[in-house]
Amino acid sequence: MPTDPSQPDRPLTEFPAGQTVRIVAVGEPEAELVLLRMGLVAGDTVQVAAKPAGGPLVLRKRGLEIALGRCYCRHILAEALPPV
Repeated sequence: MPTDPSQPDRPLTEFPAGQTVRIVAVGEPEAELVLLRMGLVAGDTVQVAAKPAGGPLVLRKRGLEIALGRCYCRHILAEALPPV
């Protein structure tokens, strides 16, 4: 699905691999708990490191890679950050 730059907060699944984003909110309590267990909270900056077809998204935070299922990523709203 193409991303719409006029819509700043989008589900994490809509960002391309390589995009750096800031987690804005989590719309589902179970997804929020999974994120918290992995050391991620709203306000954190992560990079979408990989999006294998049909597999989990791989997020990178400070050199650590975290695989997170798409079922959770659909409930995580993020905003794109400019390239560094």
